[in-house]
Amino acid sequence: MLGVSGPAHEAVEQVARLVATASDGLVPVEDAAAGGSLRALGLGSLGFLRLADALEAAYGVELDVVELSDLDSAPLIADRIAGPR
Repeated sequence: MLGVSGPAHEAVEQVARLVATASDGLVPVEDAAAGGSLRALGLGSLGFLRLADALEAAYGVELDVVELSDLDSAPLIADRIAGPR
């Protein structure tokens, strides 16, 4: 995410790292952080399930697989787990 810094950027980077882990490295951190569709980048249903578990463990936020696949990008997921501002 070029040109973005601060807490929002850090949250997106953290989610992107979780995406990379959930995909067993299939989706690189940089690609996930760039904001593209996670589905288009190769994150499958098992990856979304793993991501849901990782987000719950890391942030205490319960997101189901359907909600995650609807959000479908690291920035949107980071915004969702940040909650209302």
